[in-house]
Amino acid sequence: MRQPLINRIMNTFRQIFTALSNVVGSYFDSDMDAMRPKVKEIYSNPKDREEFQKALDNLRQQEMSGSKKPKVTFKLSNDEEITLTT
Repeated sequence: MRQPLINRIMNTFRQIFTALSNVVGSYFDSDMDAMRPKVKEIYSNPKDREEFQKALDNLRQQEMSGSKKPKVTFKLSNDEEITLTT
């Protein structure tokens, strides 16, 4: 009588573990991209990446200096203007 009860308990724990594993696995799925497509596009071009980094540095400096609404606009190599704010 004890063995079937232990088996049911172990089976329940296995099911819970499997369900939790699936949830955590899907949450941290390596296929999920952290970068937005536009940022990927910017980083794929060395000149754009450099301009983006400068803009980020400028935005950080504005924040550190106490600016209430930091804002930086920069231009990509395709003449598209991008504005960064916080």
